Parts: sequence; C-alpha cells; structure tokens
Amino acid sequence: MRRFEYIVGIRYSDDADKAISIIKEIVDVQPFALKNPPPGIFVDNLGDNAVNIIARIWAPVSEWYELKMTLLWKIKTVLEKNGIEIAFPQRTLWFANELKSNSEANPD
Repeated sequence: MRRFEYIVGIRYSDDADKAISIIKEIVDVQPFALKNPPPGIFVDNLGDNAVNIIARIWAPVSEWYELKMTLLWKIKTVLEKNGIEIAFPQRTLWFANELKSNSEANPD
C-alpha cells in the first residue's frame, strides 16, 4: 500500500466541518481507497488565505496513482457544488493617504 495526500484550502467563510464531511464521503465510496489504515482528513492549519484541510489516503500500490489523479478533481468539484470554494491568495491594501483622509473626515 502507499499513501498520498492533498492540501485543500477553503475560504475562511466556508464551513470546515462540512468540507471535511464531504471529503470523507467522497473518499469512502472509492473502492481503492483503503479502510485500514483509515484515511485522515482534518484541518491542518489556518493559513494566510485559507483554512487548510489535509486528506491522507492509503491505496494499493497498483492503484494509488490513478486514484490520486482522479480524486482531487472530484473533491474540488463536489465541494464547489456544495457552495464551498477553494481559496486563492488575496491581499487588502491600505494606503496612508486614505487612512489620513478618513480620520480627518471622522474626527471622533
């Protein structure tokens, strides 16, 4: 057997428990995703731009590559069908002139 893993980053506004549940359901119906050892699917960290979920899946050596190649796309599309989006890097920029003019306009 051989293990592979994905890091699936979802938006902070999405429900991580729901995303984990969806990913578990997708993995559970895959005939070549081994039940023993069981897959590990959990929030790994809170990144700059996403809540990162790790999915660690075991498969027979003869099937792991094909499963790895098809399962990630399946996870992405099913999450999106359920309103959970894959996060992408974002930055909010604040300009000093805007801050100064906002504070002058609202001198509380």
